[in-house]
Amino acid sequence: MAYFIPIVLLLHGLIHAIGWLRPNNHSAGVVGRFPWMAACILFIAAAVIAWTGRNWWFGLAAPAVVLSQVLIFIEWKTAKAGTLVNLFILLAIATAVGNDRFEAGFRKDVSRSLDRGVSSARMIDPKDLNALPAIVRRYILYTGAAGKPVPQNMQVVLSGEMRSKQKDWFPFTSVQFNGFENPTRFFFMKGKMGGLVVPGYHHYIRGEAVMDIRLFGIIPVMQASGTVMNTTETVTLFNEWCLMAPGRLTDKRIHWYPGKDSLQADAVFTNDNISIRATLLFNKDAQLINFISNDRTEINTRQQLPFSTPCGKYKNFNGCLLPSEALAVWQYPEGSFAYGRFRIVSVDYDVHP
Repeated sequence: MAYFIPIVLLLHGLIHAIGWLRPNNHSAGVVGRFPWMAACILFIAAAVIAWTGRNWWFGLAAPAVVLSQVLIFIEWKTAKAGTLVNLFILLAIATAVGNDRFEAGFRKDVSRSLDRGVSSARMIDPKDLNALPAIVRRYILYTGAAGKPVPQNMQVVLSGEMRSKQKDWFPFTSVQFNGFENPTRFFFMKGKMGGLVVPGYHHYIRGEAVMDIRLFGIIPVMQASGTVMNTTETVTLFNEWCLMAPGRLTDKRIHWYPGKDSLQADAVFTNDNISIRATLLFNKDAQLINFISNDRTEINTRQQLPFSTPCGKYKNFNGCLLPSEALAVWQYPEGSFAYGRFRIVSVDYDVHP
């Protein structure tokens, strides 16, 4: 599906070359043959740009459609079928513009709100490490975070699949920015459902969270906000700190407690008067292998359910060993249900968004 639009643009452009080459078309006597070739060139150029994945292909496709339709009206008897193709391209343009504007709002929020400090000189204080449960201290040392500056923000790129109980898996890619000093989270996802790209945007700032999923970046599909969403996203925020930013686990907003055994630790994370609890499970090598919290709500059913993210396959991301894969799991009364499969593509700390 990703290459369907470029192929349509290319073929539609080549068909317009026929209008330029055909000597007895009516429009040749009215406006000359040049407009046919101009439309051809615009469509082909838009196809090439769309093939490379750049959104601004619609800047060329839009005038091409207008010019094409004028020529079709002049040659209506022989060219009217091209109107259907132009309508399809117009729909694709509207979708691209909607998605682009929706994502631009995400980029604007990131630029305006994310902590901008980079390359912090502050290192983890050994005294802070000593105050942690032994297994958490070992985890931070294992990841290599203790020997690096405490990150001020991070950018994460993910890929994976998601589903609901009513629907099968669909693939997605996402990019997100997290600020740490003043906890923020800006998460923009592009899911592919039924051949369509459905973007979703989660943002969390000053303890307030909003989820906004829109078809074509225009038509609301699912939206959520309020107290329940704020608590749910605070769990998500802390989960990402544990899995992808171990250098932040000495933060004073986290209160650590010994777990049931030497390979567990309990934590209470508080931000903007919202406190959530979580249990972290580790293996004997001090790798984090699961994160469990009872403070997250399944938004579709409004049920507060046990939530966990079993994780593993540690890899080096910019000098930090992190779990490269994780599941997102709800524990329903009838049993566990994995609704998300996540793979880390990249993690970068102290970035300029």
